[in-house]
Amino acid sequence: MGDNDIIISRIVNTYGTDNQLFLLFEELGELIEAVNHYRRNKTNKQRVIEELADTEFMLEQLKYMFNLSNYAIQDVKERNITRLTTKLNNIKKRGNDGIC
Repeated sequence: MGDNDIIISRIVNTYGTDNQLFLLFEELGELIEAVNHYRRNKTNKQRVIEELADTEFMLEQLKYMFNLSNYAIQDVKERNITRLTTKLNNIKKRGNDGIC
């Protein structure tokens, strides 16, 4: 177990799953807000970076709480990339009329 894994385990065991899930929802909302404000030039990229980092840390906790392996997640990502690559190649062949 790495240092981050130990900290995540301690956080979840100390504060509880329900509390950490609520914080995940909060962080996701803050990320959405930061990106939306960035799009409208109401904040800077640093705020987006900070909210993204907070969200990623909460997602690491979610993986711990649900006992999800990075390998399983990476496998799904790779399948999605393959599917989207095929879709993009098909759009390129027939013209840009597709939606992801």
